[in-house]
Order: sequence, then structure tokens, then C-alpha cells
Amino acid sequence: MHLLAGTVRRNTMKPCARVLVFFLLASSAAALKLPDFVKKCSLKDPEFNACALKNAREALPHIVNGLKKFHIPVLDPLIVKEIRAVEGQLNMTGLDIKAEGMRKAILESISFDFDQKKVVMEVVVPEAHFSGRYEVSGKLGALPIKGKGTLDATFYHLYVKYVTTFDLTKHADGQVYLEPKKYKVEFDAKNMKAHLGNLFNGNKVLGDTMNKFINENWRTLKKELGQPTYDALGSIAHKILSDAARMVPYKDLFDDTE
Repeated sequence: MHLLAGTVRRNTMKPCARVLVFFLLASSAAALKLPDFVKKCSLKDPEFNACALKNAREALPHIVNGLKKFHIPVLDPLIVKEIRAVEGQLNMTGLDIKAEGMRKAILESISFDFDQKKVVMEVVVPEAHFSGRYEVSGKLGALPIKGKGTLDATFYHLYVKYVTTFDLTKHADGQVYLEPKKYKVEFDAKNMKAHLGNLFNGNKVLGDTMNKFINENWRTLKKELGQPTYDALGSIAHKILSDAARMVPYKDLFDDTE
């Protein structure tokens, strides 16, 4: 998945041309049915969440490979063009990040609360590896940090909790869709190893000291930089889910919908 920085351009398209493009796009965005490997659960099933978990676990290996027509990219490796995290005096950007490990992810739980219109999912990734490039400046903890180079980080037993509210919205095609709205993402890990290359313009002494500091104090540091990073990573997962949900009408997601 590529998240590209947008540029603003003045719209010089004539009104009639814009109308034509609108109808072409609308016709190409026809509602889809769920793939055959995704089994549906009945809303009348008293064990609905257990059914949803079982079916989601069976579908996950297929989804990891990507579903282009549902706007789901290949998830392992997942390629992210740019991700930014800003907190206090620290500004960090990840570029061309490759995230690996989802193929071995374990879906621990999934629950739907249709009265509160809320979905909660918990996932554990045994070993999540991130590589790419970074740019950082500011202060990490009480220490100044500056650099631009390669990034390599591995999280062991990475726990991810994703919570989103949703609305049921009627679209222009007359169909009602489940639309994820506000979300929250929590991350935790049993251990982490990371290395930032070329810190302090290649100063080996300062770079080695900072990398040692990060690896020895990552649990404390994640409280400082963690949430902005989690929110940025969560926004990627939320966008994938939102784009996919817009492709299948609500009535086709579950059995016994009204």
C-alpha cells in the first residue's frame, strides 16, 4: 500500500467533463459480494462473535495476499510510502517502510456490539519487522537526536488492539454500507530491537550511544513517541478497513440482516 503525499492543483476541468467523469466513476464502483472464502455469520446467532472469529481466522491467510478489487493491498509485506509521528519536541518520518510478519499473525479476538455500533479486534504478531528510511530531529527523552538514514526495527510478540465505531449509511447507489468512523489503536510488545543508521551525520560514537539508549529504554520511550506512531500506523489499518467496507453492502456482510 502506498500513501503518497498529495499536491493541490487548480481544477480546470469543464463542468460537463466533470459530470461525465462522476458517472464513469460511479458506474465503476458497483457494489461487490464477499469473496467465496469469507463465510458469513447470522445476526441471530447467540454466539455471533465466536462465529465471526472462526470465519475471520479462516479468511485471514487469503486477505494477507491482498484483494485488489476490494482495495485491500498485500499486507505482508505492506509497503508504506510515508508515515509521520510528531510529539512535543520530536519530529520523526518513516519513508518507504516495509512491514513484514502479518502472515503469521494470530487473530486473538473479534467482537461486534451492534447496539453501541462498535467493533473490537485483537491481534498478535509473533515477529513484526519494519525496514526503510527515516528522518528524525528534536529530543528523545532528554537527549537531542538528529539523523537521516536507514531504519530497521523488530517487535517480538507485538500485540495490537483496534477499536472502531461505525455508522450505517445509505450511499448514492441506494445501498446501506457499514462505515468505520472513530478509531483507537493500542500496541504493546514483549521485546524490541531497533537500529537507526547515520545518526548525527554518521558520528559512530553518538550514533551507537543513541541506538543503545533506544534499545535499553524502549518501553519508557514508547510512552513519549508511541501513541503518535500508533495513531499513524492505525490510520493505515483504518483506511484499509474503511475502503474495503465501502465495497460490500451491509446486507451482504451478514446473514439475517434487515
